[in-house]
Amino acid sequence: MMALCPGVTDTNFFAASEMERPPARISQTPEEVVETALRALRRGKSSVISGWMNFFMVESERLMPRSLILRAVGAVLRSHTEKG
Repeated sequence: MMALCPGVTDTNFFAASEMERPPARISQTPEEVVETALRALRRGKSSVISGWMNFFMVESERLMPRSLILRAVGAVLRSHTEKG
């Protein structure tokens, strides 16, 4: 068993949720996510973070003060709820 933490993946999620599609440079194809998962599974990993941007965000969170993280998350959530 393995936990897969994919980043932004190029699927119809954004169209279905009427959200703006993120730039292609930060997203992965489903095939890339699967390849990352299979590679980690072959190496016996119990978890894997897919996508360089996702990995960077998760790892940089360890270095940031919690108050800064909470403000950033709050700003993102507010912007999505204000859109309706």
